[in-house]
Amino acid sequence: MKSSGRREQVRRKRKVRKEVKDREGRERPDREKGGDKEEEEEEEDE
Repeated sequence: MKSSGRREQVRRKRKVRKEVKDREGRERPDREKGGDKEEEEEEEDE
């Protein structure tokens, strides 16, 4: 039962991640092509 709840959490996380990716892709298609994922992570670190 517990693992089932955990699986739901992961699923939700993945869904949110996909939604964010789609939103970012629509807002700035440059990012998907350029692949500036590293820069994005650095910005979050700061």
